[in-house]
Amino acid sequence: AKVVKESFFGGLAVAQKLGSPELLASVRGAFVQGMDTALLVGAGIAGVGIVLTLAFLPAHKVITSRGATSAAKERTLAVTG
Repeated sequence: AKVVKESFFGGLAVAQKLGSPELLASVRGAFVQGMDTALLVGAGIAGVGIVLTLAFLPAHKVITSRGATSAAKERTLAVTG
């Protein structure tokens, strides 16, 4: 029982040796459940990383072909328009 709990491949080997389809299904189900959890945790960490990057990454100015920044253009349009 210890081998089945500690290792996926050990669990598969024991299930095949015993000829137990129930144990084989249980081992595979436990592996898939573990992978699901790992993927969700990884996605959560990636999401937090994106949010933190967007929150703390400094904004940059976009330079147009005439050399004026887009913010300066908007202010000019707002004052004159």
